[in-house]
Amino acid sequence: MNHNFISFLVPCSPPSGLEAGSHHSPFRMEVIWNALSESCWRGAPRGYSIRLQVNENAHEKIKTWRQEFSVWSNSTKAVLEGLKTHTKYRLQVAAMTERGLGPYSEAVYVG
Repeated sequence: MNHNFISFLVPCSPPSGLEAGSHHSPFRMEVIWNALSESCWRGAPRGYSIRLQVNENAHEKIKTWRQEFSVWSNSTKAVLEGLKTHTKYRLQVAAMTERGLGPYSEAVYVG
């Protein structure tokens, strides 16, 4: 097995322990997850990507959209702002190396 090739692959698994909630404001969401283990990065860590998707909005016809946020590799939390009330969100997180994203975590639903 060529170990030089392996070091440039994307992360081997998604971060675990994804949790999210809008406890302090309906327009902000706090997101936390567990750091990816060092052995699973398989390359130089660049950070995490949070995928936020709107599933339904009570005041509009269903308008599905998706947005992605990047977070530095030494952080395992983020605060997403500019959210809408009465809206259901779907969140996932993935680790990134210089070669790209690893797999996304199971989805968490908020709202």
